[in-house]
Amino acid sequence: MQDMFNELLIFRNIQQNPVIDQFRKFTTAREIPHKVEHLFQMQYEIVRISGKKGISWKQTVLDILLMDENLFTLKCERRERIDENLLTLVAGDIHIIRNLYNYDWITVLEELSVNRSTVFTLDTEEFENIDIHSLLANNNIGERFIVKELSNYIRENGTGLFSKESVFKWDDAKQCLSEIKEFDRVRFEDLIGYEGQTKVLKENTLSFIDRGKGNNVLLYGQRGTGKSSSVKALVNEYAHKGLKIIELKKGQLDAIASIIEITRHRDFKFILFIDDLSFEEFETDYKKFKAIIEGSFEKKPNNVLIYVTSNRHHLVRETFKEREEDVNVSETAQEKLSLFDRFGLTILYEQPKDDLYNEMVIKLARRNGIKLPEKELLQLANEWKVSKASKSGRAAQQLVDSLSSKL
Repeated sequence: MQDMFNELLIFRNIQQNPVIDQFRKFTTAREIPHKVEHLFQMQYEIVRISGKKGISWKQTVLDILLMDENLFTLKCERRERIDENLLTLVAGDIHIIRNLYNYDWITVLEELSVNRSTVFTLDTEEFENIDIHSLLANNNIGERFIVKELSNYIRENGTGLFSKESVFKWDDAKQCLSEIKEFDRVRFEDLIGYEGQTKVLKENTLSFIDRGKGNNVLLYGQRGTGKSSSVKALVNEYAHKGLKIIELKKGQLDAIASIIEITRHRDFKFILFIDDLSFEEFETDYKKFKAIIEGSFEKKPNNVLIYVTSNRHHLVRETFKEREEDVNVSETAQEKLSLFDRFGLTILYEQPKDDLYNEMVIKLARRNGIKLPEKELLQLANEWKVSKASKSGRAAQQLVDSLSSKL
């Protein structure tokens, strides 16, 4: 196996995987105690990476295969033609990976006197990728046929980090993207009273997904009015169409250039989402951000848009003192307004009037099974908005959550 791994060409990166690394150490160790040590270290890596209670060797190898980003898999994702030479090289790699996949653990573990049930689940009935599993497990099927079927699978599902998850964040420590598996599953029907705003947002996003044509979006308005929830609802609505959301914090604006390079040639549509963004009058980062959005020589790819929420219309705070002291007041104002102009689409989320706020409370209460009389609900809604000094959708949801916990 050691020599076979060295012969990998296209899928050579899988050697860096910690599971594969421990497997190589296991197969090359001469002393049984060392073999057992690497065996259980391999088990630990499988559990750590997969996060699953069951440990399936075949599913682990299959995941490693499907998650590897290389010349072949990226060409498949972009639906590019795969020439015969590349097919031949990939077929050679599949032969090696297939031997790894069908490794005879039963015999090996018996020789080591290790109870295999405590190490690996070797016979898994429910594979996530049953078609590819069937091909790898059947020694009567040729590698070139497997490569063509694998190509079709990747064309449909993508490869690597973006193939399984839809929401990501930037990891400052590792300088890379990492997936967010647990996120708010809000849907558009949960956003009562903002149908006009969400209609415009959905139309822009669908145009971006289907035709690669869309505008950067600024959603602005008072707190708690549903700006962030509207963006979150997009991924729940359009993830099946290849939409990915990458969440960024204000302090991570410098990472946008790196993220664009990571996503530029991928066959997905990406929205870079920056929540609650605003700049104080003394901050100058907005100038860099302005150039990133539009204005630098480097062309922003057609598969990336930027969506921003803010409580401020023009994002940059202005003061009367600044206007009094600045010699070129008009020029300064224009510079700050130019950031706002970079967004082709701006959507206002106003605080709801009393009637809409009351409607939100009633509908949310009924959806959550709260059967209090309407008159009593409205009385509680009035008291709640006074105590919170807010009558937003967020305030309505908080009231309903409070009632649910009590009732």
